[in-house]
Amino acid sequence: MQPGIMRKCAEDATSAKLLLAELSMDRIRSVQSSRIEFPDRCFTTQSAGFPMNVSFVRPAVSELMFHLFERSLHPELFDIRKYSQIRQPDYSADIRICDAGHLVTFQIGELIISEVVASRGQPLPDRNERFHRRLKGSRDESIKCGDKITYHMSYQVEKLSPEVFLNMHEELQNDCQRAPISHCFTSPNRLSPAALSFMQTDVWPHSLLIHAFHTFPEDCAIVKTQSLFEL
Repeated sequence: MQPGIMRKCAEDATSAKLLLAELSMDRIRSVQSSRIEFPDRCFTTQSAGFPMNVSFVRPAVSELMFHLFERSLHPELFDIRKYSQIRQPDYSADIRICDAGHLVTFQIGELIISEVVASRGQPLPDRNERFHRRLKGSRDESIKCGDKITYHMSYQVEKLSPEVFLNMHEELQNDCQRAPISHCFTSPNRLSPAALSFMQTDVWPHSLLIHAFHTFPEDCAIVKTQSLFEL
């Protein structure tokens, strides 16, 4: 075979190998991008090289804030999903599940206490706010409100591995079905669990204890709060 022909055949073979390698890498990237990545705001899928970020109605758990007001708040400020009332001779309470968390309004006479779990971007008034905290880790706090109410709160934010989260989420689904006030949000796709919120109450003549649970599947996180209103 003539040297020029041999050189041409070698160049064609090299080009074919490079093309095959490039196609193989494209295939690998295509397979990798179609997998579901679980943590890191995850239940996000990518297909054919184009990102397809599917957002829940809920914000990232890192955006959550805990607020306490010594006043009422307009429910119209919030996207309410479920609502429940508690009426006792000496006090009343309104409990609402919202997209990002909840709103609890506790009233005795003219004194009103409002507890809010919401995203950092939630529009809220500044007047008569007793405190606000970023929901991170765990915290306990007690405050005297007026001369009639002592308020105790604690919260915990748990970030779990995907496997542990799914097991916990399954258990919480059973509790959610039995809770007096609960809401199951719509899942963005069939591969991810739906976010849950439910609240349990212990009602006594002179105190009210509220346990709240909110799941954030995109972050594999569970937010738990406990609030005690004592007369």
